[in-house]
Amino acid sequence: MTKKNLCITAAALILAGAALFFTALARVGFDVRRFSGRTYGTEEISVEEPFSSIDAKLLDCSLSLNPNPLPDGKVRAVVTSAEDAPVTLTVERGVLTVSQKDARPWNRRIGFFETGGASVELYLPQDVLSDLHAESMSGDFRCNTTFPFGSAEVTTLSGEIFWILTSADELKFKTTSGDVTVIGSSVRGGITVNSTSGDVFLRDCGTESNLFVKTTSGDIEFKNVTASETLTLETVSGQFKTDVTNVGFASLKSTSGDLLLGDLTVEGQCYIKTTSGDVHFLRADAGKFNIETVSGDVTGSLVGEKTSIRGSGSASNTANTATPWSITTSSGYHHIYPAE
Repeated sequence: MTKKNLCITAAALILAGAALFFTALARVGFDVRRFSGRTYGTEEISVEEPFSSIDAKLLDCSLSLNPNPLPDGKVRAVVTSAEDAPVTLTVERGVLTVSQKDARPWNRRIGFFETGGASVELYLPQDVLSDLHAESMSGDFRCNTTFPFGSAEVTTLSGEIFWILTSADELKFKTTSGDVTVIGSSVRGGITVNSTSGDVFLRDCGTESNLFVKTTSGDIEFKNVTASETLTLETVSGQFKTDVTNVGFASLKSTSGDLLLGDLTVEGQCYIKTTSGDVHFLRADAGKFNIETVSGDVTGSLVGEKTSIRGSGSASNTANTATPWSITTSSGYHHIYPAE
């Protein structure tokens, strides 16, 4: 058989396998849990004991916190879990503990369809939780409540984090490959987000303290974000994009990731450092700009009394003490001009 015929045969077998796989998924209503052979059950639990903190340690189980739609002031939980990975809820010393035990034999812990079916939906009254601590391997975490929290710390490996319409004293999120989304939240203390390859998205958020975001390859995007004190951003290859962001001070560092700074306003100094990542401004402003790159370009528009410059190498405008800036680059091109 010729090489061409072998390639055609291989492609035909792959397409046939994909068709069989899709047909099998359709027959079970695209519920991949059916392939694992695991049995799932759902129960509703009423939590009678009072608590002010939540501590969750989960495997593939997702956790969501929601306001109780009933005016009875009770805490309800809808728990879906497998027989070989049960989820339990206990209250002790004012702490609600949500835990998941992996009771599968070793040979059942390897497989594509072994995760993604368990969940805990907590329905809470309009009370203040003094503390929230949640850990999971692949389970997602979602908080969609309008009442305030104390401190909240969530850590996942591949699970995603959604924090929506909630206020807190302090937020700490950490993921490996899961995305982090924070929308419409007000934080009195600091916000800290660490991610390896997961993307980070913040919209309509504010903190009265510091905002710290660090990724390796995950992209970062801000829309209408404020930080009264310092914004610290560190990324290796992830792209950072802002749209209407106001902070006290800013320190932005990237290796190869580009920085797209739209409507960024920094009251004090804005320090930017990249290796090969480009820096592009769109109507940005700061009390002072200090920009360092090796081969990255620096372009865009700045508001205020900025002088138009174009060229390569280093440049500065320190003579203008009202809005001083400096650009230091080895081989990068720069073109800065006043915004219209």
